Amino acid sequence: MSGSSLMNVRDVKYDRELLADMGLESIYDKLPPLRYSGEVCGTITKEVAALTGLAEGTPVAGGCMDIHASAMAVGITDEDKMCVVAGTWSINEYISKKPVVDKDLFMTSIYPIPGYWMILEGSPTSASNLEWFLTEILRDIDLKEQDVYEYSNNCVNCVADEDCGVVFLPFLYASNVNINAKACFVGLSSYHNRDNMLRAVYEGIVFSHKYHIEKLLKYRKAPKSIRIAGGVAKSRVWVQMFADILQVPIEVTECTELGALGAAICAGVATGAYESFKAASDVMVEIAFTAVPNPDKRAMYEKKYNRYLKVINALDGIWDEY
Repeated sequence: MSGSSLMNVRDVKYDRELLADMGLESIYDKLPPLRYSGEVCGTITKEVAALTGLAEGTPVAGGCMDIHASAMAVGITDEDKMCVVAGTWSINEYISKKPVVDKDLFMTSIYPIPGYWMILEGSPTSASNLEWFLTEILRDIDLKEQDVYEYSNNCVNCVADEDCGVVFLPFLYASNVNINAKACFVGLSSYHNRDNMLRAVYEGIVFSHKYHIEKLLKYRKAPKSIRIAGGVAKSRVWVQMFADILQVPIEVTECTELGALGAAICAGVATGAYESFKAASDVMVEIAFTAVPNPDKRAMYEKKYNRYLKVINALDGIWDEY
């Protein structure tokens, strides 16, 4: 509910004045009671049991949004770490004991752990751009037994970091800069091929995450580590690129179905199987591997990121003509 814009998130309540400003004051008495994710809200009724096969009387927890579930499933239970979800959307988030109220911030919502808020920056500028490239640009590639994602990782590895002078802006579905911004490749020459373009896609998506993370760092210190979730977490090549570009250790957890695990953690707390979210997380979340940043690549990637920003600024006036 805290992601619905119907709540006063700072005070954790519905707000008549806020609803009135949106012309929605009449719904105030019709809104459901607010519950935390780890609270029991009711039980499975006889009718629902017959429809679903679930046992009558099974407790039903409050649950949570996917962005909260993913953060919970990678063990975000304190303020030290940050979570990146690199999937359809570029989600970059951390939790805080104080809400952040800022018109330039994408969203502040209520985290499943009482007393914490989630501070989030996001846009649809992440791995969905790769999906488009694989579908549209690589549609004629005969992969035979090779997985398409394995193929794309191998293509990226074929291009040395310093060799790719191509910039990709991952704005196929929307942008986190000018609302009219479009995706594009800049810097292509005749000697470039699909490998160079794929590396540019990988890098451009990470740069978009970096853009969001730098906005978040206005409100907090740099994290000691970042836990990553989403499809990108399955690619060691890409995870290492995140580490090298952000210059922060990137931790990948064992679980791949993070939304389900986050919901299970909420259920475990609600039913008393675990005394707290931290206790549940300590048992249910395991780190599979950590990508350690290579300090020798800091300057090179900073140069590339600055070029990425320069391209965005240079095109800023052109996008409004579309």
